Amino acid sequence: MLPDGLSRYNLLTRVKVGRVKLTGMAEVFNLSDYARCNRNTIFGNALFGQPISSAGMPRTGQLAFKISF
Repeated sequence: MLPDGLSRYNLLTRVKVGRVKLTGMAEVFNLSDYARCNRNTIFGNALFGQPISSAGMPRTGQLAFKISF
């Protein structure tokens, strides 16, 4: 289960050549989201308005392959 506002996309493919089967999977989390940054709001500070940290889960992905024979 993913937290609210996050998305998950996955792609699965299977290929069979003779007795060998290859299964591949690609999965991406939070692909459609944008970067949410916390800004420095202390007026007069040299870093005023600059991002100081990011909030939330970043975009991540993974690949997996399985060979069966």
